[in-house]
Amino acid sequence: MTKRKIDRVAIVTGGGSGIGQATAKILVEAGTRCVITGRRRDALEQTVQLIAEPERTLMVQSDVTSPEDRKRIVAECLGKFGRLDILVNNAGYARNAPLLTYEVEKWREVMNVNLESCFFMAQEVIPHMRDQGLGRIINITSVYSTNVMNNEFYTPKFAKDNGDLGPTRISAYHASKGGLLTLSRETLPSLSRVGELLSML
Repeated sequence: MTKRKIDRVAIVTGGGSGIGQATAKILVEAGTRCVITGRRRDALEQTVQLIAEPERTLMVQSDVTSPEDRKRIVAECLGKFGRLDILVNNAGYARNAPLLTYEVEKWREVMNVNLESCFFMAQEVIPHMRDQGLGRIINITSVYSTNVMNNEFYTPKFAKDNGDLGPTRISAYHASKGGLLTLSRETLPSLSRVGELLSML
């Protein structure tokens, strides 16, 4: 029996590698048309090359931390496919440093990519999903949203001891992914009031 394909349109952020690349590939195989976004054009092109039906994709080189780019992603999606059903907030970033040398700029950069961009991408897509009466928003978190990192498994890159500077950590990554998990839980009741936007695929 042939599996039924459902014609939906998805945006996948961070679609040039890893989980984002695999997600885009699986969505297209399931019959979804897919907008694949990311900062690196060469990585996006590699993702498209892995997809059996590249004509069902749209590649948008962009930076999800930019308000203008977030609007452009949605506009290009609607311009190409005429609808928007799914947002996969997958773009992620980590910076490691000894605990006491972790810089403000590094912290804010990770937070902006991993947490803030997800919230504001959701703001961009919700009005269109609400008008359709259908939408899905999937936020990709991490095992490190609830668990701490064991440096034993990552030595020497994540050194256990840097003297007075403290152990090497990815503190902003942990905090951002934990925040994204909580944000997802916190917004579910609110979203249910403006339309059934969060649900399982």
